[in-house]
Amino acid sequence: MVLREGKQPFYDVWVTGNHEYDYGLDAVKKIIRDLWCRVLTGNVYDADGNPIADGYAILSVNGIRVAVIGMVTPNIARWSAPNLAGCAVTDPLEAMSST
Repeated sequence: MVLREGKQPFYDVWVTGNHEYDYGLDAVKKIIRDLWCRVLTGNVYDADGNPIADGYAILSVNGIRVAVIGMVTPNIARWSAPNLAGCAVTDPLEAMSST
């Protein structure tokens, strides 16, 4: 799902999908910055080696703590290669192990 301005469904967290990267990392960072909820994508790193978003969030749902994990398929490095120049996309399991 590519999010568009003006449409604000209720989400506690949102995880980027492969098509968000079709528009380049700057566009993804803008979505993360402007979105009305927390964004998770723990296995994508910018050119400086910084993660573009957190890999997980702990939410309270009816008094119960729930962990939500957010990773994107590492295939985006292949599918959107021209738009991710200089970035790193790691294996989701490895990214979670280091969190």
